[in-house]
Amino acid sequence: MSEAKDASLNMIKKVEGEVVEKGIGNNIGHKTEANIIAERAKNLDLAPREIPYKIMGSKKMKQLKEKIENRTISKEEWKQFKWNKRFKRRRDIGVDNFWEQERERLLNGESTRNWTSEQIRDIINGNVPKHNGKTLIGHHVYSASKYPQIANRGEIIYPVTFKEHLYRWHGGNYKQSLPGKPLNELFGNEF
Repeated sequence: MSEAKDASLNMIKKVEGEVVEKGIGNNIGHKTEANIIAERAKNLDLAPREIPYKIMGSKKMKQLKEKIENRTISKEEWKQFKWNKRFKRRRDIGVDNFWEQERERLLNGESTRNWTSEQIRDIINGNVPKHNGKTLIGHHVYSASKYPQIANRGEIIYPVTFKEHLYRWHGGNYKQSLPGKPLNELFGNEF
């Protein structure tokens, strides 16, 4: 085990069950989500782009899988299906990258949110942390469908609960969002 990981685990033992202010080093302090994201995304290409196909939900993807199995899928549907699979993987890579970056931040005495010692332990051990027993969501603060060129970047991911995701970041409707900041700042963070 590395010295940095040892130091972080020792810090976890010291705070046993208490909330740690912005990670283990208080380096981010009072910054808002928008400030944190702006700082991390400052060197990224933030120009909106068009995507070649509409993003399909799980129901439509399931229908296309059935068409593939029945060998009745058209060439255009096949292209849409393959593109959607690649794009979903690209978005997932962005979330995975965020958790790896957050692990590194914690090991360096920083963090994105006010993590509990249990959440810190999960992140350091390569697991996605939970809040009230539910796994946190990696939210793309720059919509993946509007900014596909950065969908795989961990710098634009912010960890949220289900309620924060729906009500704070999307204002109660997943089709709405603002680039880089919450849509409804009146809905507070759950932790």
